[in-house]
Amino acid sequence: MRITQNSIFTNFQTSLQNIQERRFREQQKLSTGKDILSLADNPKSVREIKDLTNKISKNEIILSNLSNTYNELASVNENVDSMITIVGNIKQLLVDSTQIGASKSLATLGTNVKGLLEDLVKLANSGYKDKFLFSGTQTIASSIVPTVPETDNNPFEIVTDAPTPANPSGLRVSFKGNMNDRTVHKDSTTTEVINLKADELFGTNGEQFFQAIVDIYNLMSYQNGLPRPDNQGYSKAESDQISDANKRIMNFYDKLTFANSKNGSRLNRISTIQDQLTEEITRLKGFRSSLEDADIARTTLELKKDETALSYTLQVGSNLMSRTLFDFLT
Repeated sequence: MRITQNSIFTNFQTSLQNIQERRFREQQKLSTGKDILSLADNPKSVREIKDLTNKISKNEIILSNLSNTYNELASVNENVDSMITIVGNIKQLLVDSTQIGASKSLATLGTNVKGLLEDLVKLANSGYKDKFLFSGTQTIASSIVPTVPETDNNPFEIVTDAPTPANPSGLRVSFKGNMNDRTVHKDSTTTEVINLKADELFGTNGEQFFQAIVDIYNLMSYQNGLPRPDNQGYSKAESDQISDANKRIMNFYDKLTFANSKNGSRLNRISTIQDQLTEEITRLKGFRSSLEDADIARTTLELKKDETALSYTLQVGSNLMSRTLFDFLT
């Protein structure tokens, strides 16, 4: 039985095509580093790889948010530390004002207290990435609506009301934010409160302890409702107010210290969660890699085998192509 030339050539073409397809796939595996190139390769593994990829993506988003939160909490810690220093300086000025000879400089000490109050309000208006830190959920300027005599879109503002016997300077600090919690996802199901609210730092309505500083300023700078005359020390009644002022400023100092400790605990928890989530992402990537990554050594060997087979097949093909009419007649 004679095998036709067409049959021989058809088998050659089929063999050549199969070898080239295998060779192309092995080349793709080497170039991509992936063992599974399409759904048809392994439907079950493709589904598992997709599930793992989705989990990794969600965890990476949470990790990014936690990283941003960590930096924000670090900024809060730095700002509250500065507040604690300022309140400590105000306490020292209050002590200095009771020393012998301080009557000559009470007004100057009062001016220093007012300057520290202004510094404290600036810190209270601090932000991170254009968002206020201590105004609850009203974190952007457009969410802060001032009312007369307020003039700006900061959450805290020093305003001046009409003088009264109790407040001869008329100064007060107004809080325009809210006391709502801000949260961040620790994982797919649980959240963590991340903000220190104004009442946690500054007392009732976010204003109480600012008023304590204003009272100290008034005590140093005014007497009987009028600017304190030069070389005029504390009266007996004013001296009695010193103890109360000192107690209020120490309560403020303690409140800030406690709040910063609370923030520090959050900072530590976020850091721990970041570490755990990073490990989880690494573990999931390892599982995914075991499913989809190519065995480079095996793939290289298979590619070499296919290239050898291709070379041999092409040699056979060249012999088929070179046959003449004389070959068929013999």
